[in-house]
Amino acid sequence: MGAESAYRQALREFKGQSGGHLLFGLIAPFVETALAEGQPKTAKNALQEAKRVLKAGKDTLVGKALEQLEALVKAE
Repeated sequence: MGAESAYRQALREFKGQSGGHLLFGLIAPFVETALAEGQPKTAKNALQEAKRVLKAGKDTLVGKALEQLEALVKAE
């Protein structure tokens, strides 16, 4: 199983749990690693999937963190 498949499976498996733990324990590290490895498309896809799963409001901690990640992805 590739990293992207494992990431998507973990998102689906843990989507009903704490958004903060999911974001800071899985999503952010995955996106940041993809960017560091020169894979901006993977990072963008991972972030889009995360936003669909989390459905965080813009004024929440998770929503603001997702916006920061999105800015990182767009900067690449």
